[in-house]
Amino acid sequence: MIDIHFIENTKQLLPEYERSIKTLLASNEVDQAKRYRRWQDKQAYLLGKFLLATLLKKHGYSEKLLKDIHYSEFKRPYIPQVKGDFNISHAGDFVTCAFSDNQKIGIDIERIQQIDMSIYNYILNDDDGKRIAISTNKYITFFDIWSAKEAILKAHGCGLVNDLDKIEVNDEVGIFEHTIYHLKKLPIHSDYSSVVASLTPIKISECREVFIEEFSTL
Repeated sequence: MIDIHFIENTKQLLPEYERSIKTLLASNEVDQAKRYRRWQDKQAYLLGKFLLATLLKKHGYSEKLLKDIHYSEFKRPYIPQVKGDFNISHAGDFVTCAFSDNQKIGIDIERIQQIDMSIYNYILNDDDGKRIAISTNKYITFFDIWSAKEAILKAHGCGLVNDLDKIEVNDEVGIFEHTIYHLKKLPIHSDYSSVVASLTPIKISECREVFIEEFSTL
């Protein structure tokens, strides 16, 4: 089972909430947040950790484990003491976090917008192009494809690759390096495409919006 928490990132946090989140983090994580120039980017980074804290608590772990976040060679975060897996993504006005006790997962969110899709042909294969061509909303379909591919890469744990067109996806499964990944689109917001990917069939136990005021319950 997979739990999804998400939060809006449209208003600057009150100073006390920002300080409270930082107290949960190791010094290197606080330093990383400071490197972002835009407040929205810094806040998205901090809110991702806040969401992870809410999910750690739900699954019986202490939020203090946030101080022990490690990173793989491809900069994928993990916590050694946590038996399951988690993944964080943010775009536009939303930050998301997925958590599972028993399966490797990846999550991605993208804001749906009008773009020149020819610039992004490098991520598409022939099947993707056909799917977009017959779609009633080409932009939704394009970002569904993109977020599915990114979620697969994050579940795989390999970081970004140059051959995104080699990843095959449809609404329910994707294939990367001869491995099948299960996919599930998430109902975060109508203006966003968000997908979770896993090697095993996906069952969502919870997908809900979290509010910063819930920090007091941690």
